[in-house]
Order: sequence, then structure tokens, then C-alpha cells
Amino acid sequence: MAEIRVKLYHPSELSEADWYELQGMERSAYRKVLDPRRVSQQAIDAFVDWGNVTRFQQSHVDSSSERGKRFSANQVWANGRIAIATKYAGAFPQRVGFGSAYWNASYGPPEGPQDDSLKAQTVRAAKMGSVVVPPPFSAKANKSYLALREVVTDPDHMERGIARQVLGTLLRPPTAIPWQHVTFYDWPEIDPEWMRPTLQEYGLSPKGGGSLVQVFGEIDPPVWQDRLEAPSASGILQHIREHTQTHHSS
Repeated sequence: MAEIRVKLYHPSELSEADWYELQGMERSAYRKVLDPRRVSQQAIDAFVDWGNVTRFQQSHVDSSSERGKRFSANQVWANGRIAIATKYAGAFPQRVGFGSAYWNASYGPPEGPQDDSLKAQTVRAAKMGSVVVPPPFSAKANKSYLALREVVTDPDHMERGIARQVLGTLLRPPTAIPWQHVTFYDWPEIDPEWMRPTLQEYGLSPKGGGSLVQVFGEIDPPVWQDRLEAPSASGILQHIREHTQTHHSS
């Protein structure tokens, strides 16, 4: 019987060959779940930087390299982690899923221009450090979010709970602090129908302020992007546990 184990890495620990493998998995996963009538293969390739593994790697090792491009301006990231799921069956382990998450804070207009003044940097640093404030004070004081960038499953291993295992690993220390707010962006116009209900089942809900964004560069038309948020990492973990228990008992 196959066993799935999830291991946590700092992005800089992975080699270029590792990133190429993860990049290919993400490319295949998007092709599997996104409607080809709405999202072209060229657009998916542009989104995952297919053909440019260096940029894909660098954007995970140092997210600021994509500030004002893939990501909004006036952001700062820290404590990035990559969770990789590996299937052990027989002599050859196989990577079957991965996800990434980062602490994130912001100060300044997301559309730019980039403000790197001493004041802006000080405010962002203060927001990033606010995550250490424990409940009951954290509800208002915590301005550092756990930003989930992606949770990906190999197309041949979907619907087996691997994404939940990856997500559960990212929502625990050292990546997340239990009371840390969690954010994720989705694209309701092009995501599969099950995506939003699943996210809401885990406690992530739209915060408003969505916008049209050029997610796939200039290849495809802009799509609507929503920001989803959950009050705490521990809350999502509880939803995952409840979902898993319900699934096992049915």
C-alpha cells in the first residue's frame, strides 16, 4: 500500500532540477483543472514561467523579485516554506504534490509606485512582526498574513486527499502561527466549480475588493481575482480535520 509523506523545505534548499519537476507538475495540474476553452495552453505556460525555470525558482526563493509584476507593489514576504508530498510505493519514491506559503505584509498602494522610503519599510517590518501578538489581542493587532501561493496535486493523483495533507503541513509551525490570518487568491470565472465551495468549507471567504488582473500576462484576457481570507491557520486546520472525519465516516 502506498504511503504519502509530506516534508517541509525552505525554498533555497531545492535545486534547479527540483524546481523544474515542481514547475512541470503545476503546469500539468492547471491544464487538468482549467477549462481549455477559457484558458489556453500558452497562457498556462506563461503563468508558470514554462521555459524559464530560473524565474520560477527565484519567484519562490525571493518573492520580492516579482513585486510589481506577478505580485502587487509595496509588499514584503518572509518565512517562505515549500511542502512536498512524496508517494512511497515500491523502490522509487514519486513526488505527487506540493504547496508554498509565506508571511506577507504590505504598506502602500498595491498598484504602485513602489515606496521604499524608511517610513514604508519600518511600517512593513512592524506589520510583519505583529504576528507574534497572541490572542485575544491578535484579532486587531495581527497585520502579518500567511499567504498561500499555491497547492498543487499531480493530475494522476488528484482526489486522494494529497492537497489537504500539503495544506495541513503549511498551516502548522514553523510556517504558520496558529492565530495568523490566512489569505489566498482565486479566479472564480475560470476555476473549476468545486474550487470556491471547497475553500469556503475550509473557512476561507471573500473579503471584497476583487479586481480584473492580467493573471496570464498578455496571452489571455484579464480575469476576475478575489482575495479570500480566514481568521486563523488553526481554524482552517480544524475544518480540515472535520472534513477528513466526515469523509472517513461516510
